[in-house]
Amino acid sequence: MALATIMENRSGQQLDPAEVAVTFREHSLATRKRTRHFILMVEVEGQHRLRVLPGVAEVEALLLKVRPNRNYKWTPEWDEAVRLVDKVGRRCLGVTLAETRWTPACRKHGWTNEDDWEDEFHAWIPNAIGTVQTAAKYEFSELGWDVSSDVGGELLCAELFYRLLVCVAKGMAGHEPGAELSDEARKVEAEKWAADLVSSWERGE
Repeated sequence: MALATIMENRSGQQLDPAEVAVTFREHSLATRKRTRHFILMVEVEGQHRLRVLPGVAEVEALLLKVRPNRNYKWTPEWDEAVRLVDKVGRRCLGVTLAETRWTPACRKHGWTNEDDWEDEFHAWIPNAIGTVQTAAKYEFSELGWDVSSDVGGELLCAELFYRLLVCVAKGMAGHEPGAELSDEARKVEAEKWAADLVSSWERGE
């Protein structure tokens, strides 16, 4: 079943699958057993989905395995997850974790020192008396990214991608996912992804 068809059935209008993000959530386990019915949720247009980038699922699986360990950041799985993040970053975003650090070459683009550069990774927000204060991190949605998992909640690996996403969103390094693809190629990828997702849900996977 094509993505556009599913969306037309739910919303009454046909939307371009290359321009929307779609996730499926079970209405409830009981409802699934009775009717195998799922709610189709169309996410905010323009939001990239971290979970569908090639390799992100493997990073998430590694973190799911070690997060019960209090010292999970000192495990081989954590080290492997970081290496995979670099592979995903290079392949999909054109930037690695090491390349999110300031170097003297950044001066020609306006970041004169490391402090200026690192300020870009913090959100500035107004406080109650009208001045601004710095927040530790942006909300991912402010960067144009949906980092939810396919079962709800935030991906455990989202924090590992944070610096990469800031660099891409603010034009500091890298590029948006799919920037190297034509519009037609992106549309084909979106339709294939949606068809595979629907098929897996219908099989109960």
